[in-house]
Amino acid sequence: MNKALKIPKNCTGCSACVSVCPCGAIEMKKDADGFFYPQIEEKKCVDCGKCASVCPETNKISAAAEKTAAYAAFSNDDFIRKDSSSGGVFNQLADKILEEGGVVYGAAFSEDFCTVKHTAVTVKEEMYKLRGSKYLQSRMNDTFLSVKKDLIKQKKVLFSGTPCQAAGLKSFLGKEYPNLVVVDFICHGVPSEKVWQKYLSEAQNRFSSPVKDADFRDKESGWKKYSLSLRFLNGSSTSEKVTESPYMRGFVSDLYLRKSCYDCKFKGSYYQSDITLADFWGVERLFPDLNDDKGVSLVIVHSEKGEALFGEADIVKRQVSLKDAVCENPSYFETSHLNFNRKPFFKSLDKADNIGKYIEEIRSRKSFGNRLYRYYKRLIKIMKGAKK
Repeated sequence: MNKALKIPKNCTGCSACVSVCPCGAIEMKKDADGFFYPQIEEKKCVDCGKCASVCPETNKISAAAEKTAAYAAFSNDDFIRKDSSSGGVFNQLADKILEEGGVVYGAAFSEDFCTVKHTAVTVKEEMYKLRGSKYLQSRMNDTFLSVKKDLIKQKKVLFSGTPCQAAGLKSFLGKEYPNLVVVDFICHGVPSEKVWQKYLSEAQNRFSSPVKDADFRDKESGWKKYSLSLRFLNGSSTSEKVTESPYMRGFVSDLYLRKSCYDCKFKGSYYQSDITLADFWGVERLFPDLNDDKGVSLVIVHSEKGEALFGEADIVKRQVSLKDAVCENPSYFETSHLNFNRKPFFKSLDKADNIGKYIEEIRSRKSFGNRLYRYYKRLIKIMKGAKK
């Protein structure tokens, strides 16, 4: 196996290697922390080297943006806007592709809401599956292969995913397709599927019912004070504001992200997409008239293809400088920071009998590493202020 891929420590799980293998020698398998990594079956491997050639982590990724323009935007459709995490722009981009007989690929919940997997949508009526944020890593399965088949058939394709998934797809395809538009988003990192499943299982036991709907970004209390909400088959429901939900608090504390998320190489000018989406935090400062707490999207266009599709969408939009657009969304440039409580968290996760209490217990621990990181962060901030 001289040419075969040596699985990188910073593997993002994009699955490009699985998709390109001509003999089915690679399979994605879950590790003890709940993340999927490629495993090579040596008996099937023929040392063709294709897996190594498409891995975006082991190959140099060049700055890919042809141009960069930033906008504040939201859908003209009030229902779409309310049903979306931010301003509903992704749905409006997808509508243009579907109107031309194209295919839209994005992340959708499984029927039991235990996992998220990439799914193809061909009609507008099914776009509800892809709307809204899902704060766990999406399983790609054979998505890359399906995208390539649709492109070869000359269908228009819109692919949406994390920046590393977008990079994996582009690397797998190996060339530009004029009928493909790739959309990613400003990513904080992907949490462990195992943690979500434990949280969901305990909630279902507590309410004595299977879940029928999960919403990580419920806007009933507004866009800025969104909630993690669960609705059950027996009519029960629960809703936790983002500032009070243990699952969301652990997520934003970087407690149980994938290891590669702490050193992401797909930031800033290294986004491999045509369009990057996010919440436009700080819109009240730049565009007070748009600040109705219904959700505003940050749209960063990187290519002419992206600009063309964005220009056709049924949206309200205002152009803004990139600096102003991302000043309250530092994850556009910055990677997530390693929480030094991550290792002890996963070490005892299986023994926890109350996931909410367990997250809060571990999250609140003051490790030396975390204290040291916060010290240097404050020091750097002071030094930057002194230079000004």
